[in-house]
Amino acid sequence: MAIQSLLQYMGSSLLLFLAASLAALLYFVTSLKKSVCSLPPGPRPLPLIGNLNVVDLKKPFQSLTEVGSDLSKIYGNVFTVHFGPRKAVVLAGYETIKDALLNHAEEFGERAEIPIFREMTQGNGIAFSHGELWKTMRRFTLSTLRDFGMGKRTIEIRILEEVNSLIKYFESYHGKPFDTKMILNSAVSNVICSVLFGERFEYDDPVFLTLLKLMNENTKLLGSPMVLVRAKSCQGLMQRCNRENTLFLQQFISAWTAQENVEELRPEMSGHGTRDQQCDLRQQCMFKMPINSKTSLPPQLYNFYPSLGFLSGASRTVLQNVSELTAFLQKLFQAHKEEFNENNLTGFVDAFLMKQQQVSKKGQAMFSNGNLMFSTLDLFAAGTETTSTTMRWGLLLMMKYPEIQRKIQEEMNHVIEPGEMPKLEDRKKMPYTDAVIHEIQRFANIVPMGVSRSTPTDVNFQNYVIPKGTEIIPLLTSALNDELHWKTPDQFNPSHFLDANGNFIRREAFIPFSIGRRACVGEGLAKMELFLFFAGLLRKFVFQPPPGVDKADLDLTADVGFTLNPMPHLVCAVPYEWWSMQYLFRYSTNLNKDRVLVAIAESKQKASWQKLNSATAFLLLLAPPNQIIAKKIMSFLISFISDPTLISLLCAAVLLAVVYFSTGYKNSAFKFPPGPTPLPIIGNLHLVDIRRQDKSLMKLAEKYGPIYTLHFGFQKVVVLTGYEVVREALVNYTEEFVDRPSIPIFDQIQNGNGLFFSIGELWRTTRRFTVSSMRNLGMGKKTIEGRIFEELHFLIEMIKSFKGEPFSLTSFNCAPINVTFVMLFGERFEYKDPTFITLLRLIDEVMILLGSPYLNYFNFYPFLGFLFKTHKIMLGKIEDVRAILRQYMKASREDINENSVRSYIDALIFKQQEEKNKKDSLFHDDNLMASILDLVMAGTETIATTLQWAILLMMKYPEIQKKVQEEIGRTIKAGSWATYEDRKNMPFTNAVLHEVQRFITLLPHVPRCTAVDTHFRGYFLPKGIIVIPSLTSVLLDKTQWETPHQFNPNHFLDAEGNFVKKGAFLPFSTGRRNCIGESLAKMELFVFFVGLLQTFTFQPQPGVSESDLDLTVPQTTFTLRPQPQATCAILRE
Repeated sequence: MAIQSLLQYMGSSLLLFLAASLAALLYFVTSLKKSVCSLPPGPRPLPLIGNLNVVDLKKPFQSLTEVGSDLSKIYGNVFTVHFGPRKAVVLAGYETIKDALLNHAEEFGERAEIPIFREMTQGNGIAFSHGELWKTMRRFTLSTLRDFGMGKRTIEIRILEEVNSLIKYFESYHGKPFDTKMILNSAVSNVICSVLFGERFEYDDPVFLTLLKLMNENTKLLGSPMVLVRAKSCQGLMQRCNRENTLFLQQFISAWTAQENVEELRPEMSGHGTRDQQCDLRQQCMFKMPINSKTSLPPQLYNFYPSLGFLSGASRTVLQNVSELTAFLQKLFQAHKEEFNENNLTGFVDAFLMKQQQVSKKGQAMFSNGNLMFSTLDLFAAGTETTSTTMRWGLLLMMKYPEIQRKIQEEMNHVIEPGEMPKLEDRKKMPYTDAVIHEIQRFANIVPMGVSRSTPTDVNFQNYVIPKGTEIIPLLTSALNDELHWKTPDQFNPSHFLDANGNFIRREAFIPFSIGRRACVGEGLAKMELFLFFAGLLRKFVFQPPPGVDKADLDLTADVGFTLNPMPHLVCAVPYEWWSMQYLFRYSTNLNKDRVLVAIAESKQKASWQKLNSATAFLLLLAPPNQIIAKKIMSFLISFISDPTLISLLCAAVLLAVVYFSTGYKNSAFKFPPGPTPLPIIGNLHLVDIRRQDKSLMKLAEKYGPIYTLHFGFQKVVVLTGYEVVREALVNYTEEFVDRPSIPIFDQIQNGNGLFFSIGELWRTTRRFTVSSMRNLGMGKKTIEGRIFEELHFLIEMIKSFKGEPFSLTSFNCAPINVTFVMLFGERFEYKDPTFITLLRLIDEVMILLGSPYLNYFNFYPFLGFLFKTHKIMLGKIEDVRAILRQYMKASREDINENSVRSYIDALIFKQQEEKNKKDSLFHDDNLMASILDLVMAGTETIATTLQWAILLMMKYPEIQKKVQEEIGRTIKAGSWATYEDRKNMPFTNAVLHEVQRFITLLPHVPRCTAVDTHFRGYFLPKGIIVIPSLTSVLLDKTQWETPHQFNPNHFLDAEGNFVKKGAFLPFSTGRRNCIGESLAKMELFVFFVGLLQTFTFQPQPGVSESDLDLTVPQTTFTLRPQPQATCAILRE
């Protein structure tokens, strides 16, 4: 019956299968007779399948080592297994592996012939080459890697630079959950890329991300024993199979009956989306597809049965991925060849090219293009996957065992100076950290079976004769879990690498990089990376599970691939300074005060807690979360508390502050808005979340009313909340609330010049001129709409180039920013233009710094500027932007006349020349530069960020996206673009765009100040008082919006579906200080949004559902950006 069922479902392919099976059987039987007597013992093989009936193909290493199926316990530490017709000798236990790979290094020094790798590399490269070619390539590679810094200070500097970039990325999540896989891949890969190519890639570089995804897919496929499908039709057959062979038959038949014609089985995987998406779909479709008569083998079974290669769709996917990787590398090689300079070698590729030129004259063929390609690819893949996977295991284990994480950080606090990052030289002084890193590698066991070797000759080994060409499997997992060498092999236990005194000890059974002649060539680099990345991250962050996930729930089961990865998980990276301060002081009642102080100060001097008065202790609690700052503060305080005169002055200042705060209002002749009682020095900062001030301000309004007073340190501020109050102030009292306050950071940047932070006649004149010039350049007219359509075309072409594969939301920034640049500079930039890329990077970095808590502290306490560095870093970035702007101003001055005003810069220069003889002209160089700078920053960030949010919300709510596309289809003719005028006929789309701007509350507030003494709603506000009109409170006002905290386009639609304007829609503010680019922004948003949805449907990346998209916690910069996320743009028919 079983045979009948099998025949019923396997169609014509069975004949081919049986023919191949017969050939394999004949080969197997004859070879068995010849060699069984001399080989090590092992389980008796069955015809055709060998020992696959006793091996779990998902985790063969467990079948070979785990209790209950541990073949080494039955047959000894050297035994034979048959994977189908492939014969392999397994080496188990450290002593056996050491004996083979070290004492018999030559005899076990070849690489096994593995069909899939032979197809991939054609015998080229380092990892899978043989004989003299391998020796030459390995020797050259080791020498070159050393030349370019492996094991030296030069590569350490590169790693530390990458650690800093990675830390910035982690910080961008502000302690919220995120997946570390791609970012750790990127960071680690950048180190090897700098060695190979002499350059690194940006983390959001689409080409770089594509390469990493191709590599990740191959890693998964190469270790996968089966294509994840279900042969529903064979369930009955499997249930009737002999129980001994059930496991094999389930795996083999399921794998054999899948994937070849996935396009026929799953239409959504055929011609739609990228191969990344298709691969992800295949993985998600585990045991969900019916049998198809056209069959396929996964890579692992393909390696066992290479004669059936014509059935293997999975192996073809692997080879196609390799083809794409090599195509990219070929372009890089060509660029290196064109720029080659033997006196300036940038990396491994250049060194290989030089060697290629040298040996070509001698007629040697080893340094061929094929060897260049696969040596580079070997290093790129191995240098990325293994280290990044180990890092992911490390962070997961730190979340699982927080007490171990805490001990590492305590050790670093004792060894490393405050504000410093761990360096390689610190490793010797950090035995516990070193032990933890070694234990992570042992416990993670990421390459459990090593990479197969083979015997180049007949070998006599431990009383057995192993024939030439036999595959050898050194079970590294058996060494890393050898009970003879590890006290608790199945537990994560850093004590494995520590003696009784806590000193680090080396363990000979620690061989994660293998040993002998084929040991990993990058072992030295990997060890450096692991220490610097791991210690650097733990220096800056405490890693915790996401909210709602207990450490006991963290799964340490491995996700099987070519390497063993941790299961998908999220990580919360909480800044260590905040956590440690909170931890120390929360439990300070149980700690010796001297120890707490010394731990925070990292001082070598014993400072007495009793010497600190209460004000000094309070300042310590308020210290910004940065250890460099903490070091400066404590150095100052320790010297301060030893000087009685200075202590007396401080006490007097604190007393005056207390008197001022407690009596200031009582003595006032006028009524000031109510508010919380301020504390000395900090005012009400303890009530405000510095990163999300808008939320704190709304919460306080519930208690103190829509107008109240707040103290940011010594600064007194009046807060206006709710639509009615904000509108009344900014519209009915527009002259009274028209000025900007003095904000320290903007004072240093603009010195009172420009559009946004100037006041009085300078502001009025500059604003008037700017509005007029922008209109002359087309703002709000058909001319600029044409420019927007042109940019839309370039944006669409760029998105098409991703071919449906995931790309970062930040990619949308290029188009709206370019429209602004057209008006500013008179020309657009190519998206890969170095100046354009530099400007985008600088704008991004400035916006991030503007949202930094450190910068807020500087604005609150500018006299403490010597303790902060964020504002200094930002001023440096601003100066870099100015340097670029000066070049454009210079070019404009050299070629300006009234008939050639093509840009805002031209208009400013022309106006300046017109008034050059005017004594008090406001169009001086400082004001020109400041005005251009304002538009470069604000005119790019707001529109670009809103477009990102719009696409993210369409992914989150696909039903809304579909309705927009349906309305577009009804309104816009096929082949035409929607114009801004068409919005009147597209009420739902118009409503969606307005709701996007309302919902995201992009710019929570920009402070104003009173230009004169003002009486407002029964309160007296003196001239110069800072006023915060909370736009967030307007856009989320419960009295104006039915569901303020939900994304609901119906907010802008009446019962009949007509668009309705809402007075409380104030994302551009209102009154005389409203956004001057409002009309341009509205036109851009409509044209880009509609054009993109005409062309594409936007979906989350594979593996991410709509519910996984996070809208609740925006990334806090100067504006509220969405968290870094990716989208897939599926081309519409």
